[in-house]
Amino acid sequence: HRLEQMVAAIQSLGGRASGEVGTSDALNSVQYCLMTATYDEIIVSTLPHGISRWLKVDLPTRVANGTDIPVTTVVASD
Repeated sequence: HRLEQMVAAIQSLGGRASGEVGTSDALNSVQYCLMTATYDEIIVSTLPHGISRWLKVDLPTRVANGTDIPVTTVVASD
């Protein structure tokens, strides 16, 4: 549901967007998506610092190190 809302919001501003819901292994899910399609940017949307597992394991950097595609991290507010 949240992914659909975010894609709709980006599209309402004139952008092109799509998204995938992956498994609990986010890095594997990103790698799979990169093998099956092409993307202009990767957006990692995560919970706030202190709560986010993805930030604790530095997922945004790990994703960026595996691709030449720009990676943007969006952290939810508290």
